[in-house]
Amino acid sequence: MNDYNRLPRDERFSNVHPLNISEGRSRTQHRAKRQTAKVSQVTVTGILLLVFIVSGYCSLPFDMVKKVEVEGNHFTNRQQLLSVLDVHPFDNRRQIMSKEQVLNERLQENIPLIDSISLSIQDTSNLKVKVRENPIVGKVSTQTGYQLLTSSDRQAILLSEEESQKILANHSYDEFPDLVNFKLDNERDLLVRSFEHIDPALIAQMESIELQEYDRRVIIPLKDGNEIHALLSTISDKISYYPQIAESLAGQIGIIHLEVGAYFEPYE
Repeated sequence: MNDYNRLPRDERFSNVHPLNISEGRSRTQHRAKRQTAKVSQVTVTGILLLVFIVSGYCSLPFDMVKKVEVEGNHFTNRQQLLSVLDVHPFDNRRQIMSKEQVLNERLQENIPLIDSISLSIQDTSNLKVKVRENPIVGKVSTQTGYQLLTSSDRQAILLSEEESQKILANHSYDEFPDLVNFKLDNERDLLVRSFEHIDPALIAQMESIELQEYDRRVIIPLKDGNEIHALLSTISDKISYYPQIAESLAGQIGIIHLEVGAYFEPYE
């Protein structure tokens, strides 16, 4: 038996003092603060770990763009398009896809020929940029060259000679008809609206589009020898039918009147 147990009972507990209320509360609060600190430390550690996991996932190779493909840019230079987009291989594909609207606005501001683009991911890591261009209706002769006529938001836009020359350098001049007597903005606006849904291949068959100032008719000589006469205000509803009309003529050449209805007048 140890010395403590040999003491009389009254002396054995004489040195034991019970905690008062304030000391008990202080120890309880201290223990609660320690537990709260541990919980907070675990929470912060978990958040940091989650951030590291997400950051690591986003930097993995399969979440990066390996190749950028462009389609639909008949007139727009590919390198110019990519330069304005500022999109490159190894960029994060999720970040690029989230900025599609911003990229559209940037392109429309810097390249008038661009109507819109759409982005998609092909084969998990290739970025596909599908371009929709505004139509080029024709070219206007100047003292030093040509200006191409296109549109934005259905309003006519004459590209600068410099911009026009970049396009003409890669395309035949004959691909774009000469525009004659379209001097006023409202005349050009009506023309681009009339031609906005016409096949570019049909436009390329036109040698020129001449506006008759006295009656608002347009005369369009074609490379196949025929000539179209139509009203500027209604040509959009009729000219798209020209391929079927030409086929029905079985080789005859003459004037196709589209002013009121449609009828053929052979050359004498």
